[in-house]
Amino acid sequence: MKNFLIALSVFMVWAIFGLWLYSLLGEEERKTAFIKNDSSKVVEEKLNTKIGKTSKQTINNNDSIANNSIDLSHNLGLTGTLNFSEVIFKYEEGIFSHFNSDKIIIPTSTQKFIDQTKIFLIQHPSNEAEIISVYSPKENSVSPNYGIERGNTLKNILVSAGIPSKKIGIKSVIKDIEIDEDGYFTNSISINFKPLELQNILEDTKSTPENKIFYPDYASSGVLINKNLKKLAEGLKNQLTKDPDLKIIIVGHTDNVGSNVDNYGVGLKSSNQIKYYLQKSHGIDASRIKSISKGENEPLVPNNSKKSRNINRRIEINYTY
Repeated sequence: MKNFLIALSVFMVWAIFGLWLYSLLGEEERKTAFIKNDSSKVVEEKLNTKIGKTSKQTINNNDSIANNSIDLSHNLGLTGTLNFSEVIFKYEEGIFSHFNSDKIIIPTSTQKFIDQTKIFLIQHPSNEAEIISVYSPKENSVSPNYGIERGNTLKNILVSAGIPSKKIGIKSVIKDIEIDEDGYFTNSISINFKPLELQNILEDTKSTPENKIFYPDYASSGVLINKNLKKLAEGLKNQLTKDPDLKIIIVGHTDNVGSNVDNYGVGLKSSNQIKYYLQKSHGIDASRIKSISKGENEPLVPNNSKKSRNINRRIEINYTY
């Protein structure tokens, strides 16, 4: 009986010690788990911040349409209006501009405004889109100012989407702005649709003159300078003088006598000679004249008789802007 009591006492002592040791180790594990969870949260927050900053830093003038990974808490949105009154479109997330730079960021959720702008101008051909671009008096002094520069960045994006350049205007507005830690500010750009300027309306209604066909006389050295050629040159000079944006393309055509390669050369020689004559004798700027050859490839009629071949040997004057 004495031995039993001794053994029981020893067992109880070890049992109590074991329970105490287990509770101690469990507490340490719980503390360790808490520390790990807390640490993971901190790392995750820092990682998210890092991702946001990196996304901003990689945006440049050629990559202005980006996924939204920046703080939008102070963003009042992007608005398109008609004559500053009727709202055409409105987005909660606006366009971001970079201080002292022409860089902009268009958040993903806002990019549909590009198509809406294009559709509105198609449906209302007498209107244009004016980009209102804000810049700060604290920005570096440049010419044009950064409001215009950032407006041009957006204009290039709209033009690449198929909107005619003449349907897009830019107006800069100076204003105090709040800049974030990465140098970006929002509420920097808006769109206002308004009637086209008179000059742009005139350009829209301007029609290209009809193309001309000229049959030169030929000498052994090529095109012969005679009264018909002089009359053609005077008419071309008058048209180019009246319309400073107008240009001409001189196209040489031949019949099918000889090889295709030879005929191409003959057509090019004729168009080059007429171009040279217009430059030297009538003072037409070379930048407004282009000479090319179609050779035998574009006949007006089948080359089945001498008369038909004479019809196909010609010079065409094409007008372009």
